[in-house]
Amino acid sequence: MEEIYGFSKIEYLVTFHSIIFGYVASVFLEGWGYVLRRRRSFSLDRYLLFFTYEVFTLMLIHWWNLYDRSELIGLNLGNFLAVLPYSILFYFIATVAFARIDSSNINSLSTVYFTHRLRLYISLLLFVIYDFFMTIHVENHIFQIVGLFICVAGIASNNKHLHKALLTIGITSLLLLIFRNLLNINHEFIYGKDKYSKVEHLTIFISMIYGYVITVFFVGWSRMLRTKQRNLSMTQFLWTLFAFFFLIDIWWGSWSRNSHVASTMLHFLLSLATPFLIFVICVLLFPSKDEKDNYLGYFLANKNLIFLTFALLFLSQIVLSFFFVEDFQSENYLRLAGIGLSLLSIKINNLIYHKILVTVAFILLSGNLFLQFM
Repeated sequence: MEEIYGFSKIEYLVTFHSIIFGYVASVFLEGWGYVLRRRRSFSLDRYLLFFTYEVFTLMLIHWWNLYDRSELIGLNLGNFLAVLPYSILFYFIATVAFARIDSSNINSLSTVYFTHRLRLYISLLLFVIYDFFMTIHVENHIFQIVGLFICVAGIASNNKHLHKALLTIGITSLLLLIFRNLLNINHEFIYGKDKYSKVEHLTIFISMIYGYVITVFFVGWSRMLRTKQRNLSMTQFLWTLFAFFFLIDIWWGSWSRNSHVASTMLHFLLSLATPFLIFVICVLLFPSKDEKDNYLGYFLANKNLIFLTFALLFLSQIVLSFFFVEDFQSENYLRLAGIGLSLLSIKINNLIYHKILVTVAFILLSGNLFLQFM
């Protein structure tokens, strides 16, 4: 039996892998969130952040390419299990890169990078070698050979100038891979024998990222319930509600974008910009359980970055509305107003202004959501 009430075996099996990949992606996001919350405690540099960005992007590209193996996954247990080493290696890299930061007195991310350099690059080398033999896209071999060179050089030397060059080569290679895919635009979505489309394949993963961001809201609110009332802030709380309902509004309205999400790799990657920016806002609005400041103090300390991220979020929605060729772009005027107010709010420190702003913003967004019920 290959299909049960329209639910195919391929969808069933790939969903299992998407849950694992979604969890691995959350480890990367959680690590970046930890660094962002404690950015004043670290000496930020390019090494660890660029390396983890490269690996995370590589994981997204791998999920894009995994669709072409989807029919093979359903043939036998061996092909199904053959995907697991990818997620295991990505998880190990994320764990090594981030998990030890908070368990030491290290105050420089470059120290973390070079301390765990061998494990990071050996894991990445294993991924490249495994992918070299498993890939069904022979045209990717040139990029895999570049990856082999980067990994071997990264293992052999701890020279900082060399590692800067390796990170630059790695990012450039990923950009070239994305650009090459962009030149091969195909608006016809491939359906396998079980009618499992690439749109479904990509949307499953995207929904996992949105799901993780929602859990960040829930965890943040649960900590608020256990916090003394005098440490709470209505202004901060309303901004968290605004961000959450804005996420719901975006998810509801992004259905039409799915018709283009599988067009190119760039479409897929850009579709993840929205949950990533909302995740950044979550991190800046919700303090960790170890933060000593009250919620208002935490909000004010991060105010500039919060509203800068809101401005980028509104801007991204405008860009995506054109990139994904949306029919109704009248909301872009409201988004432009949102950009202006966000940038203005960076300069204004008056608490009364921020209380009025978040109240009005929350009422307007709630009204817009209410209209969706009509």
